[in-house]
Amino acid sequence: TGTSKKRGLWPLPGGIDAYVDTLFRVLDVVGDHKLTRKDLVRWLMKEFPQVRSEKTAGGYVNVPRAIGLTEIVDGETFLTEDGRRVRESRDRDLLYSVFSKNILGIEEIMEFLKTAREPQTEATVMAFLKENLGIEWTTFAQVNFRLLWLINLGKVKKEVTGYVPA
Repeated sequence: TGTSKKRGLWPLPGGIDAYVDTLFRVLDVVGDHKLTRKDLVRWLMKEFPQVRSEKTAGGYVNVPRAIGLTEIVDGETFLTEDGRRVRESRDRDLLYSVFSKNILGIEEIMEFLKTAREPQTEATVMAFLKENLGIEWTTFAQVNFRLLWLINLGKVKKEVTGYVPA
């Protein structure tokens, strides 16, 4: 059901074109070590010195969980079955399918861009999502994070006048 999809989505550190690479690094460290959420926050802050606050690092730590790649069991972070498959394959199409299964608006944005006759802006994408998913976002942040993730996944391109399918 659509209600189980996560509404909140964050980027990841490392640069706006490195979300997927950073995600793979997180999956590797979670797959190789027994880490609590706090351990993972510390690791992130060490790996990405530009991340100075634990609160921000904590937001980043939630990203793979929101996507459906990690889970916390008895205080320890583990890869989900999808997380293991994505980690092993490094397959962006597989990652996209897990992503779209768990994050609200991903499939809808792709469908909207594929059926649009011209490039779409953040504003037209947001209007479409508001109309079709009943979301109440007041800023473009959530739309922009989704579009950036879709660019990182190789599904969307940004042109001068807006976003188009890749």
